[in-house]
Amino acid sequence: MVVIRQTIPPQRPELSEVQLRKNTFCIVDPEDLPWLSHYDWRLVKSHACAYAARRIVKNGHYHYIRMHRQLVNAPEGMQVHHVNGNTLDNRKCNLLIIEPLLHAALRFAR
Repeated sequence: MVVIRQTIPPQRPELSEVQLRKNTFCIVDPEDLPWLSHYDWRLVKSHACAYAARRIVKNGHYHYIRMHRQLVNAPEGMQVHHVNGNTLDNRKCNLLIIEPLLHAALRFAR
């Protein structure tokens, strides 16, 4: 069961949260909650970062679809950069589709 907290914290109505496994939440835009709630989102670690992702079976093997890539419909071969550095902040204003070389440069510049 997916737990959704709308307008958390109360003083920030432009924020909504989707609960991942292990009592972790990811921030999303309120208009994305209806379709996000249909999936079982979990916390997945990759490259020393944590992401919200859902698991699918493809050709008999498990694969993960990351929430931020699905939210912006990122094309194959492109990267999605979290502008504020918080990989669990999946509001569209925080997501930027960029080329892999630029993404690597931005990640290592921090």
